[in-house]
Amino acid sequence: MSKLADLQKVLKQFPWGRIEADGSFNVQLALAMRDLLGDGLQFGWWSTVSSPDDYITHLDERSGWRLPPSQTPWLTFAPDRPAPPYPPKFAHNWTSYYAWRGLPMDSPAVLLLHWPLSIYRLLFLVGLAEVPEKRRSLVVHWIEPTHGLDFLPIFGELALLLPNTDIELILFSKEAHDLGQKSPSSLLYIYTAPPTSGGSTIRIRAASTPSWEPSKKSISSHSASSSSSSSSSSSAPSSAPHALISLNGSLSSHSHRALVHATSRALNIPLAATHLAQLGHDEDILELPELLRPFVTEPKLGRLFGAVGVRRIVDFLSAGAGKGWLEKKVEKKGGEGEEGEGEGMGEEEERAGEEGAVELNPFTRPGTNPPFTHFLPCAPNAFTCVFTKGEARY
Repeated sequence: MSKLADLQKVLKQFPWGRIEADGSFNVQLALAMRDLLGDGLQFGWWSTVSSPDDYITHLDERSGWRLPPSQTPWLTFAPDRPAPPYPPKFAHNWTSYYAWRGLPMDSPAVLLLHWPLSIYRLLFLVGLAEVPEKRRSLVVHWIEPTHGLDFLPIFGELALLLPNTDIELILFSKEAHDLGQKSPSSLLYIYTAPPTSGGSTIRIRAASTPSWEPSKKSISSHSASSSSSSSSSSSAPSSAPHALISLNGSLSSHSHRALVHATSRALNIPLAATHLAQLGHDEDILELPELLRPFVTEPKLGRLFGAVGVRRIVDFLSAGAGKGWLEKKVEKKGGEGEEGEGEGMGEEEERAGEEGAVELNPFTRPGTNPPFTHFLPCAPNAFTCVFTKGEARY
C-alpha cells in the first residue's frame, strides 16, 4: 500500500473524513462547518493564530474545546463522564483509541489530540510507555516545539496514557522560553489524573534556555538519574532526560541539532521524532555522519562526553550510520510481497521501533496536506523515526 493510501486510510476512520480531488483533506472546511475556524479566544484552542500570551490563565475544557460534551475528551471526570478504563489498553489506531476514551467517531478532537498522542507514540517506540509496577519519574525534553503552546492543557492526556508516573515535559524553543519568561514560574501547566486512572502528574515547563544543549550536570548525572524512580511531588525540574523528542520536522531546523544527535548517541538517551513527510526523515538520516563526525575529530567536542561516549559515536559511524539505515530499508522493501489491507501490520509495528525505521504514525493528524509542486504525501506528525533507541531507564 502506498504512503498516500496509508494516510488516507487514517482519515477514512472518521465519518467526516472527505478526500478532495487532489487527494488532500480540507481541514479548514471541516473546522468551519463546526464553527471552529477563526482567530482569537472565542475559538478556544482551535484559534488559527498561535498566541500563547493570551493564555496566561488556561482556558477550561469547555471553553478550550468548544465541542458538544459527548465529543469532548474530558480530563475532569464526573458520574456522567467517567474516566477511561484503567490500565490504558487500545490498539495503535484512532478507532481503538476513541473507543477506549469513550469518544464518538464524529468528534473532531483528533485534529488537536494528534499532538499529545504523537508524543505517546514516540515514547512507546523507545520502550517508555509501559505501565510501571512502582511509581516512576519520566523526564522528556521536547526540542523546538512550534505548536501547542496555546493549548497546553490537551497534553494532560499523557497523564492518562502513562499511569503511575511523574512526567516532566520540558520545552526547548524561543517561543517556549519567551512564554516562560513572562510566566510567574517556569511551570506552564500541571495536571494530575484521578487515582483510579493511575494518578499520574504531568508538569510542563519552559526550559531555562531557548536552544537545547546539555549541561555538565545533566551529563554527569544521567546514569544515576535515569536509573532511579521517584514518587516525589516536588515541582523542581530534574536535570537529566529519559528521552528526547521532536515533532513535525522541528528537529531538522533546530540550531543545535548536531549536539542533540551526538548527546543522544554518546549517552544512549532515546531520541525519536515525527516529520510531515518521509523524505524529511530520510534527509536527516543521510546527514547524520556529517553531524556526528566533528564530535570524534575535534578534541574539545569529544571531551564533552568522555571516552565511552565518543566510542559509541565512533562505533555508530563505523557501522555505516545513516546511509546504512536507508540501504537496509531498501533491502527489506525489495523482499516484501504484495500485502492485502491490514496484513503485515505486525512486521511494520516491529520495524517502527528500530533505529532508522521511518514508518507511518498511526496517531498522525487525519488527512493529507495539499500537494506541493512535487507530489509527496505529507500530514502533521505523519511519519516517525527513532534516531537513537537508547536504553529505557526509569
